[in-house]
Amino acid sequence: MNVVAVAAQKGGVGKSTLAQCLAIEGLKEGRRTAIIDMDPQQSVAKWGVRRAAKGHPRPGRRRRRRKVCESNRRRANRTGRRAHHY
Repeated sequence: MNVVAVAAQKGGVGKSTLAQCLAIEGLKEGRRTAIIDMDPQQSVAKWGVRRAAKGHPRPGRRRRRRKVCESNRRRANRTGRRAHHY
């Protein structure tokens, strides 16, 4: 796991833009990415919401496939209920 921190004391130097670009390039390469937005303006978080609204993947929101325990699957088939995931 690689961790990249983008930090600067001065505002307006492109920290959020750089973090967004790095995360998207990571997604393109098939990597799991996440951005932690510590800025009170939450510009990266708002960007992620807008990106998701357009149907694009957003960093940190990968859906995982859930496994179903075989005994739960058999029980669900007998009772007609959904199997429980773990």
